[in-house]
Amino acid sequence: MIPAPDMQQSMNSVNQQQRLQALASYKGREEEFSFIQMCYDYNWVESFDWVEWKETDEATQLRDDPDVLARATPLQLQQLLTVILRQDRFVEGSAAEHFESGFIGRIIDRAEVLANEDHL
Repeated sequence: MIPAPDMQQSMNSVNQQQRLQALASYKGREEEFSFIQMCYDYNWVESFDWVEWKETDEATQLRDDPDVLARATPLQLQQLLTVILRQDRFVEGSAAEHFESGFIGRIIDRAEVLANEDHL
């Protein structure tokens, strides 16, 4: 597992490759609490209008079509994780449903592909 960055260190210095590797490191071991903490530690949860975004065609396609999710960008993965984790604060157990359904596993799979690409 990739260690969390020093909390004194600016998260801006954590590059995209490190973020994707941290996310991909959960493949096959999606322990809910530590996964959620890692998402916050590596800024996978961002401040944006996630309530509105989750209703967009883009969000719906990413959520409902595995082929679309398989082409997701790091930003789209970040938006999906933000929705999942923020929504769980209001609807307890909704993140657990995403773990159980395999959706978070598919997000991790996509992060693994992106982390292994040379052009990041």
